Amino acid sequence: MPSIVVAKSELREECPLTSGQREILQVMVDKEITSDQELAAHFGVCLCTVKTQLSRINQRLGTRDRTRAVLMSLKAGWVCLPPQSVN
Repeated sequence: MPSIVVAKSELREECPLTSGQREILQVMVDKEITSDQELAAHFGVCLCTVKTQLSRINQRLGTRDRTRAVLMSLKAGWVCLPPQSVN
């Protein structure tokens, strides 16, 4: 019987976010950034840009807030948790 090979990328749901929007969520996870001001400072953009992008992320994902957007993205594999450091 022939085996069926499925690429790892095919196992994930297709991501409705742009690469920039995924980057915002990934930075929120990696740096534990929780405020719009911190995101704006990290990316070197104005606060209104951050608010617009977060609104678009929520709209595309059908989520109500950034926490749900991050959790949905983690669950779907669109962003990853940072590696745990062992001390």
